[in-house]
Amino acid sequence: MTARVEKTRARIDGIYRRARATIVSEYAYHPVRFFSIFLAFVIGLGMLAYYGPIRAQVNGLIASVPDHTTTLDGQTNTEPNLLTVSLLAKNSYFSNDEITLASDVSLKLPLTQSIIAPEVEVKQAVSGEVITEQFTISTANDGKSVEVKPVDQVRAGRYEVTAKNPNSGQVIAQKTVSWGVLAFNSDYAVYPANTGANFAMAVLDDRGKMVCGADMTLEISDPRGKTTTLSIKERTIINSPDCLVYGPTTEPDYYAKYQTNTDGEYKVRLVAAVGDGKRTLEDNFFVKSNQDFYLKRSLPTRIYPPITYDVRLTLEAKKAGHYTVTEGVPSSFEVSKTEAKVNTKDSSKTLRWEFDAEPNQSRDLTYSFKAPNISPYLFLIGPLIIENSNVENSAKWVEPRSWQIASDTACTSNGTGGGNWSAAGSWNAGCGGVPQAADTIQILNGDTITEDTASVTVAGVTIDVGGILTVSTTNAITVSGNWSNSGTFTAASGTVTFSATTTGKTLAGTMTGATGKFYNVVFSGSGGGWTLQAAIEAANDFTVSAGTFDTKSGSNFAVTVTNDLSITGGTFTARNSTITVSRHWTLNTGGTFTRGVSTVVLDGTGSILGTALTQFESLSIGYSGKTTTLAGSNNRVDTFGTFTLNGGTVTSSATYSVYVLKASAGTYSPLVFASATTLSGTSVTLYYRTTVTGITINIAAGDYGTWNVSPYASAGNSNTWNFAGDVTTTGTFQPF
Repeated sequence: MTARVEKTRARIDGIYRRARATIVSEYAYHPVRFFSIFLAFVIGLGMLAYYGPIRAQVNGLIASVPDHTTTLDGQTNTEPNLLTVSLLAKNSYFSNDEITLASDVSLKLPLTQSIIAPEVEVKQAVSGEVITEQFTISTANDGKSVEVKPVDQVRAGRYEVTAKNPNSGQVIAQKTVSWGVLAFNSDYAVYPANTGANFAMAVLDDRGKMVCGADMTLEISDPRGKTTTLSIKERTIINSPDCLVYGPTTEPDYYAKYQTNTDGEYKVRLVAAVGDGKRTLEDNFFVKSNQDFYLKRSLPTRIYPPITYDVRLTLEAKKAGHYTVTEGVPSSFEVSKTEAKVNTKDSSKTLRWEFDAEPNQSRDLTYSFKAPNISPYLFLIGPLIIENSNVENSAKWVEPRSWQIASDTACTSNGTGGGNWSAAGSWNAGCGGVPQAADTIQILNGDTITEDTASVTVAGVTIDVGGILTVSTTNAITVSGNWSNSGTFTAASGTVTFSATTTGKTLAGTMTGATGKFYNVVFSGSGGGWTLQAAIEAANDFTVSAGTFDTKSGSNFAVTVTNDLSITGGTFTARNSTITVSRHWTLNTGGTFTRGVSTVVLDGTGSILGTALTQFESLSIGYSGKTTTLAGSNNRVDTFGTFTLNGGTVTSSATYSVYVLKASAGTYSPLVFASATTLSGTSVTLYYRTTVTGITINIAAGDYGTWNVSPYASAGNSNTWNFAGDVTTTGTFQPF
């Protein structure tokens, strides 16, 4: 049940991003509309709770949501602090390709010898799998060329095509080509003149896996010869944060807007670059005035196969008539929730609507689809056919382009027992080999994956019930996204580093005990944000060096560290959690500990260290048989809740100040001797300090050893200090 809850939370985080952008604009310019939007948002949350969670397959990012449509309508960058997806410096599976083609376009290959029936082989460049049967091969009548075309549509990725002389075995043609690695969709195939155009784009690598952070450029040449360039760098193309999500999304991976003008063909040149790799796709769309009708599409550009998606086709009739609209989808799609007549034949499935329309009347034609669970893949929708039987000499109108949908799910273990991480056979074909930095991995029930490589990087980790991920010796895993463990994680002496540079990441499932605890865990992504969905334990060290780690408001999950907890940068947000550290606590300048109303327990022999002042809410130290040393160059520690001493030893390595502070009127006992504790060190002063009037402090009875004790009021405040019993010290007792 925990995994399902996490998936719901992740989806709500996605809704929050969209809602926040709307609120910024609406509140500023349309306050009445703002409150309407807010009410609708609350109702939407209620609907989410009503429909409940569904079982997800990847990384805690699938949520229970009503079926939805990913639309291009109204996508503008209205949020001043819109999350930016950083450009990638490198992707080892993003190479320069000789040819980039849409997934339904054929490759024409010249031959060095005239052969009527050459032997042609097509194989995936990354995995080496031969898939010639998925293509039709035809030879020109003169035997000087062959045409290689996908039977339906091909898995997106990089392919090697080789033609040989069947008699001699000599290679007479060879070409590397990428099919479907760039997807470009326009909401109209034919626009009315002077209409705003919305474009959706997706980028895939040699394996067909989605790529976020590509340097995108879109050149649009209008019929007058004017070229407009949109780009990521100029922020006229937006790389949506949803690109990082394996699951239902509310935006295309990349999107842009453009204003059309005169009639004619608009040529499109899409270039995607990652590091030294570059891909180019040429496409087009049209603008035509005074048409009988126009068709607008609203549907996703990238999908997560387990989810059902909605499609809306809007026919804008300009002439009255009896319209027949025929849509084509792959036969493998499950179609539902439609008034269309559905017919399946061979490799295609058609949906047919018939209706009457008046001039300037719009008609929405809708259906839902669920794609087969295959990935990575690029599906084609359409082209759509429209007829108007009431218009004399009206010919069938065929949509001049298809809509492209990229399908990309998590990279899963093989389902046959797993194996070593470094072996391609340990993973399913959708991984395209061994997982890479852009992959979200999923360890399936019954599989054991052993991380046998010194260091690996992935986008996310999900361990299903019955799945096992084991780290070998001191090997390391870097995760740029989420972590979810419903099975078993064995950390050995390894390190898991969370490196996200965006907020909204979650750590969920079992993260304590023999089946889930980490050994070393590090949070190091500048700008990253991680929220606990369960308690977490580190068998060795816990480090925050950048970003924000959050124990989650309202849940206040516990953090347990066997050795050292260090905050060397970034922020540790403690909420109302209990944080137990069994050796050293370190807070350095540049790091922030946001204490909330938390309790920090230092229950082993260790020190309070660092170059920055740690301000605890409640602090419990000096446990029986253990020694806590007050050290660090700041030479001071503050507590605002309860300071508890537990029967061991508390000492210092230099002159040190301990403040137990109260800042609101009331009666308090801020220091507690749970049992007699040895207090020693070099000139340690304990200040019972108040900062406002109206406070009564009960000074704990007990032996303060060599510590100085000082009731301390800020200037101008009138307060009361009561002795709760005998107070003994070999130091000084002096009000300040």
